[in-house]
Amino acid sequence: MRKILLFVSLFFALNAMAQQYVLPQPSVERYRLQISAKRFDLSAICVLKMDEEKTVRGSVVNEFGVHAFDFIVQPDRQRVKLLNVTGFLRKWYIKRTIRKDLLRMFQAQDCAINQPKWSLRCTENAVVYQNLKYAIRYVWSPLNDN
Repeated sequence: MRKILLFVSLFFALNAMAQQYVLPQPSVERYRLQISAKRFDLSAICVLKMDEEKTVRGSVVNEFGVHAFDFIVQPDRQRVKLLNVTGFLRKWYIKRTIRKDLLRMFQAQDCAINQPKWSLRCTENAVVYQNLKYAIRYVWSPLNDN
C-alpha cells in the first residue's frame, strides 16, 4: 500500500512540475497591466518574479508610482494572497474578486478558455482575461526593455 501511495504522489508531483502555465516563465518579468471595469480604470506596471520554490511574487504599481497591491501565488497555484492593498481596493469583495481572477489567470495552461463567468485568450503581444460576471478586463502585455 505504501509503495502505491508513494508512486501516486510521485506521479502527481512530476506531472505538476511538467505543466506549462501562461503566466509567468521562471525569471523576472515586467508587464503592462490594464484593469478596466464599469467605473474604474487602472493602468499599471506589474513585476513578476518566480523563485526557486516556484512561488510567483508580483507587485502592481501605476505609472505615477502609486502602489496598488502585491500578491503571492503559491507553488501549487491553488492559492493567491494579496498584500499591501491600497485604500481604494481595500474592500473585502474587491479583494476577493481580484484574488479569484489572479488565481484563474495563473492556473491557466491554455490560451483559449471560455467559461460561463470568465474567459482567457492570448494574442501576439498580450494575454487578455475577462471576468464576465463583473465586467472586469485584465490585459497583460510584455513591457519592452527600451
